[in-house]
Amino acid sequence: MLSGCIKYLKTANIYIKKDDDTIEIQQNQLFATRLFSIFFLMSLIGLVGYAGLTLRLSNVQVKNPSQSTFEKLYADYSKTLSCSCSQTSIQINKFVNFTISYHQVNKYSFSLHIKFYLDLHEYLRNR
Repeated sequence: MLSGCIKYLKTANIYIKKDDDTIEIQQNQLFATRLFSIFFLMSLIGLVGYAGLTLRLSNVQVKNPSQSTFEKLYADYSKTLSCSCSQTSIQINKFVNFTISYHQVNKYSFSLHIKFYLDLHEYLRNR
């Protein structure tokens, strides 16, 4: 069986056109068949190797994870982890505090600034 396969590979010719081809043409056809077969097998091996080595990514959505689950996921997948948080587990008023305070404008300071800008304007206009 092995000798039959070897004989087939030695005589395989996919470029046969007619029976009255010269020996030189038949040798060129055999060489072209072997070259094509080698390149085809190399391409097939490369494709299978690439498909076997590529990473397979999958998206897993975890809804409302606990703190410990999130920490474990963050430890394992920190580079690809994303959170589309629609609600926070801590209410916003627990960690954000807005205090509004109004300050009186000093009349003296305000009038000095106005006087300075008016003087500057007049100086630049008269230049």
